[in-house]
Amino acid sequence: MKNHNLPTKKVLTWCAICLLFAVAYVLVLSASTSPLYPYFSMGHDSFQFLTMGKAWFHGIIPYKDMFDHKGPFIFFVDMIGYFLGNNTRYGVVIIQVFFMMISLTGVIYLSEFISEKSIIRKLICNDLLSSKK
Repeated sequence: MKNHNLPTKKVLTWCAICLLFAVAYVLVLSASTSPLYPYFSMGHDSFQFLTMGKAWFHGIIPYKDMFDHKGPFIFFVDMIGYFLGNNTRYGVVIIQVFFMMISLTGVIYLSEFISEKSIIRKLICNDLLSSKK
């Protein structure tokens, strides 16, 4: 008897590929939060988001004690990342990787929905998906 509630090998393969790509992408290209660039502390918007999130975490009230013209959600996300990273910027990496993985998985499944001959399927991991084991 086959259990249809368990993820298939195809789904797990795509999730693993998305996770690996998300980790690599965030570590290499997100200089303001990546552990690969420990001395990079000058940034523009992303550094301001981190600063506001850190201040909010320490009890400073956004838009009263500190101000930026952007909405509070991005500061809240950075505050959660600051908490997850044990008072460092590296917790934001966890959040970035999570959302990048979700986004990539969504793009892949949308492309699969739109076309059976998806360009993403052709570019990434065609052998893993078409193998009959």
